[in-house]
Amino acid sequence: MTVKFEQRSSDSRFVESIWHTQAESNGCDIVSADASWDMIIVQQDGMTKLCVWGPMTKARPIAHTEGSEHLGIRFKLGTFMSCLPTYNLLNAGTVLPEATGKSFWLSSSSWEYPSYENVETFINRLARNDLLGRDMVVDGALQGDPQYMSLRSVQRRFSHVTGLTQRYIRSIERAQQAAALLTSGTSILDAVYQAGYADQQVMTKALKRLLGQTPLKSHGFVIRKFVVSGQDFALASDLDYYCLFDISFRSDKWLRQKDRTHRSNRLRLISRSRRWMLSGSA
Repeated sequence: MTVKFEQRSSDSRFVESIWHTQAESNGCDIVSADASWDMIIVQQDGMTKLCVWGPMTKARPIAHTEGSEHLGIRFKLGTFMSCLPTYNLLNAGTVLPEATGKSFWLSSSSWEYPSYENVETFINRLARNDLLGRDMVVDGALQGDPQYMSLRSVQRRFSHVTGLTQRYIRSIERAQQAAALLTSGTSILDAVYQAGYADQQVMTKALKRLLGQTPLKSHGFVIRKFVVSGQDFALASDLDYYCLFDISFRSDKWLRQKDRTHRSNRLRLISRSRRWMLSGSA
């Protein structure tokens, strides 16, 4: 593992979660789409900076450097900053100017960098100074409450505050639901049905675009307990080696292929691989 990761919930009405990472070596991680925006405090080479990062509309690789630490504050949908709109920061971020080695500038005031333990105190100070707020129209739209505004006005307000449409946010949540079903052991076809996709091809495209992984990888990584690093993999036992062929047998291409001869060839491949495995162990 190249990155240590920890995360906790928060009792603040503005915060979704608080996370902390520490990179043990140089590398690159895939960051999935997320409708929320973050404040990220980066510590690297003895320097500290605070970055406000907007919502992610698609999966993308993010590089990390050995020894760097990141403290992230993920805000709930509907939370906004009055002095720094985040709706125009899609897939991008901005670094706030540094005041001293331990503080930064925000709205003409110097603010001390928060720690993993005192994030709530920092958030409460921002709210008391009217720098952080909640939009009640967005809250009502997310909960399905009746609105006093027209549907078009609600849609414009929602896009202005979050930077995304409700439809796009639902597509992200659906992809996250499908990934959760796959990692819990649900079959690929059952995940298609339960997550509400039209077919497997639609789900595959959504997971690749929004989460950076295919249903096959989502299913195989956890259920088969592969240790994956880039393009390499390590298997815990001969049983896992057999399961690799089993997953390949049920891959996306096979599920779309109805040709009986092709299926027979795959079965023969698995049979030969199993015989080779048994003869090697003997």
